[in-house]
Amino acid sequence: MVKSAQDKGKDFEEDVRKELIYLQDNHRALCHRFYDTHSAGGFLPPQPGDFLSMIGGHALVIECKFSEKEPSLNRKYLSSSVKDEQVAAMRLWMRAGASAIYLFKSELTQVLEVWPASYLAEIKYIRAEKPDPYRAIYQIPYSKRDMRDCLLSILENKLWLL
Repeated sequence: MVKSAQDKGKDFEEDVRKELIYLQDNHRALCHRFYDTHSAGGFLPPQPGDFLSMIGGHALVIECKFSEKEPSLNRKYLSSSVKDEQVAAMRLWMRAGASAIYLFKSELTQVLEVWPASYLAEIKYIRAEKPDPYRAIYQIPYSKRDMRDCLLSILENKLWLL
């Protein structure tokens, strides 16, 4: 059976969840999965992301995005896949002191991109054509092990504060 893009996106979220659980079990980290507003039939308010993770007293909101067609994150994709309500919810968490990132996986390139959410909010609203690849925190070939190392590095080193 051929999986839909939505199912592949859910698989990517599950990969991220498993790696965050590994970090929770093996490091001084905590992971929480936000309920999916869409899956709940709209009965829940917009969520800031897919996950909330903490290490060393620092909160990190994580939103996962997947594309079969886009080789890299771009404004068109952001406009169609990130709702204004979610950006607003994420900004409230950031205003309260949390940091936030987007994890983007491209099926075309098999690359994992990690972006600061504050920068992508600017891209979404200022109508820039595409994000500057030099503003990405990471752009690495996708593997679950590399994703784990990437997440741990971000959590421990607070790279999202750059």
